[in-house]
Amino acid sequence: KESEKSSSKGRDDTTKKMNNGHTSSSSITKQGTNGSNASAAPPPPPVLKGTLSYNIENRKHMIRGMWNYENSSTFPPQRFELVRSLDKSEDVKFLPKDGEFHGSFSLAYFHTTSKGKQKERSKVITESGVRIKFTPNPDGKLPQFKVDGEGTNQFGVFNINGTATPSAHEGDPTYDIVLRKRYKPAHLSGSVVPNESTKKTKKAKKRKNALLGHNVSGNGGGGGITNSGPLPPPSESFPSRVVCLQGKLSRDESEDLGVPEVVHRINGMWSSGLDYILADPQNKGGLCNRFEYEHKSSLPNKVFPISGRYSGWFVLTKDDGTRTKIPEKDITLKFRKNNAGYHNIEGKGSNAFGKYSITGTLTLDNVLTIFRHFQPRKGKTKDVVAPSTPIATAGISAPGKVTAPLPEMKLKLEDVLIPGGDENDGRLDSIPPPENGTYSALMRGVMKLNDDGAHTCQGKWAINRDLYDDGTFSNFSFRLEPHFAAQGAAAMKKANGEKPGEDAARSAGVSFSAAHPGSMTFPVDSALYKGSFQMKRGASKYTSIIDQQIALKFRKNTEGSFNVYGQGINNIGKFNLFGKLISTGKSSSGHVELYRMYHPPPANDQPAQITKPEKLSPAPILPKAQPQKKVISEKVSSAVSLAPPLQPLPPLQPLPPLQPLPP
Repeated sequence: KESEKSSSKGRDDTTKKMNNGHTSSSSITKQGTNGSNASAAPPPPPVLKGTLSYNIENRKHMIRGMWNYENSSTFPPQRFELVRSLDKSEDVKFLPKDGEFHGSFSLAYFHTTSKGKQKERSKVITESGVRIKFTPNPDGKLPQFKVDGEGTNQFGVFNINGTATPSAHEGDPTYDIVLRKRYKPAHLSGSVVPNESTKKTKKAKKRKNALLGHNVSGNGGGGGITNSGPLPPPSESFPSRVVCLQGKLSRDESEDLGVPEVVHRINGMWSSGLDYILADPQNKGGLCNRFEYEHKSSLPNKVFPISGRYSGWFVLTKDDGTRTKIPEKDITLKFRKNNAGYHNIEGKGSNAFGKYSITGTLTLDNVLTIFRHFQPRKGKTKDVVAPSTPIATAGISAPGKVTAPLPEMKLKLEDVLIPGGDENDGRLDSIPPPENGTYSALMRGVMKLNDDGAHTCQGKWAINRDLYDDGTFSNFSFRLEPHFAAQGAAAMKKANGEKPGEDAARSAGVSFSAAHPGSMTFPVDSALYKGSFQMKRGASKYTSIIDQQIALKFRKNTEGSFNVYGQGINNIGKFNLFGKLISTGKSSSGHVELYRMYHPPPANDQPAQITKPEKLSPAPILPKAQPQKKVISEKVSSAVSLAPPLQPLPPLQPLPPLQPLPP
């Protein structure tokens, strides 16, 4: 934008400064002056103005100040900093001194939103390996030192040139610094002054490029595709039970940061198997979740697809229905042509669930399909909770496609009993509120049908009504996924003799969605509701209890609302649910008041009762002189046998009758 505002002569001069006077760059500027490529002219060079000083305590030399584009007023000046740490043998107060600096600078830019509005934003760009050399002026005149240096940041390799002048204030040991920064063009980025560290870096980069398939000879630019040797066959495809990601690879160019930037981006859907993606490619049934990979490069490169390092994330659906973004780490992708005419993909990466390797293919229309093969964790075996797969990866059958399996069910819808039987719909009395102390928890909230076909309920719960009215409550929620709602609605219509398909929708005069046949039915009976609730731990901490499965039935009562009957299970145990669903005037939402009662523990969980032994006959009393219990001697036995028998007691005489008390 700055170069568009300047004159043609200014653009030629600026381009020569940025490219160190090379004619190839000036020819680009001439093209921009003559026609449509004016916006491709590079911006003017940044000018850095600051102070060189030292810090005795931290033993550091610091260059701090403000920078801006030359002759520019688009943005206000922005901060920069370069710091060098000194060895113990170096004198901190000796300025200036050659060395390697590290630092950062702030970069403001305009970001265009999806609505076309421009907003000013800022980010911090780190710089490393900035080697600066201070050369004294041979004439001894000001400026006293000439400054030259070279460093790298995310935009590429740059040179800095300028001056260092002692401060004009008496007793001030600092230096006033003025520097200009010029980025090297792509074909000159390899002309770094050779030293031991750069040689090692070059060797490491060559090994890394060889692993990633880069063309390190320099003829095709970095990120190329190696095709040495015979072409391999297409990579193996795994139809099920292997985490699969499928998306579209695209290449875009932008100048949001003031410097041309090439972005290779992969957008698509992922699931725990390729069969889930094929069964629901548009994710209308909620079988998949989104993911994105991205590779950015500030150097012009026409290679496509490009091998290298990618950043990314994927969306994970938790057991309670909420979604969260999981970041990916250390993703590397290598593209190599196969004998079928398209590309194989190899790579690796890691995330919160562990490290994995990547295999897959990229078709001619740039559709990428990759598989993740997670590596077993090393070390001592511990009780690790298995990573939960998204709820959205289970269950819907598409015509002619793979049918996703249902989750393991501990409860069945048939286990929920209705007073008078399931056919007693519309003739049931409304369920009265139970007395406090006869239930475990009270739940009040709003249940509704979402646009995607999911049935959700959110609200507050308490131990009883009194605590609820006092505001002593916590959050709860439960949810039925869209594909399960569709299956439940179809089963309800089939049981009622209705057509669950498009004919029934047309006869009712409403719209029909083939992906969400449950969108016309609310509420839906199902044994596949899931949810959670919070319990307080201490003064301010909470813990979530997952309701692993909830089975619910809804029956109309004589008041026009719905009676709710259900069962559920969590880590605490099994429980019954009963209450009411009162419509809010819409056919797709209502207020619920549910009561939860936990089952008593089974008899197997009671402590075993100790059976008393049979009563034994008392042992004979032995004389005290005998310390041990032995067989009675013959003398004692004979004495016992000669003793006279005991005489029976006389019968009891009846008591005289009680005399009445005197008045």
